[in-house]
Amino acid sequence: MIFNSMIKSHFNYCPLLWMFCSRSSNNRINKLHERSLRVMYNNEIDNFETLLEMNDDVTCHQRNIRVLMIEVFKIKYELAPPIMNTALIRRKNIYNLRNFQEFETESKRTVNFGIESFSYRSPQLWAMLPAELREIEKLDQFKREIKKWTCPNCPCRLCKVYIPNLGFL
Repeated sequence: MIFNSMIKSHFNYCPLLWMFCSRSSNNRINKLHERSLRVMYNNEIDNFETLLEMNDDVTCHQRNIRVLMIEVFKIKYELAPPIMNTALIRRKNIYNLRNFQEFETESKRTVNFGIESFSYRSPQLWAMLPAELREIEKLDQFKREIKKWTCPNCPCRLCKVYIPNLGFL
């Protein structure tokens, strides 16, 4: 209870604003998450992934991606506030296509305010969702099902392999 109220509540505060933060900030968040799980379980042996499994939890980045997908769901069904409904551009579909992408991805010129932004990453991640999840029409059901999904090949720079003095692979 202390972990959920004191530590995890800070991770869940405004995740859409800081979800594509720097790699060093993300590493600090994960270290704090790991330390708090170690204290909670009195476990200094297991690795972070094992501790997450013991707590039936995921990393903060995975949780943020799930929150992002819930917001996109709300935008799709116009359940979000009016300002959020204008954040993504819908595509017009005149044909019945299998791999139709519902939202447009605009071309961007910068990294921090371009490709690592809500309007660029949201359509990409929404397209990566399994079709069964994208076709759900009820918000409660979507929230339940998205908790079972982990983004396997997240395209953001936090999930890419980084080699110091070389760059991203």
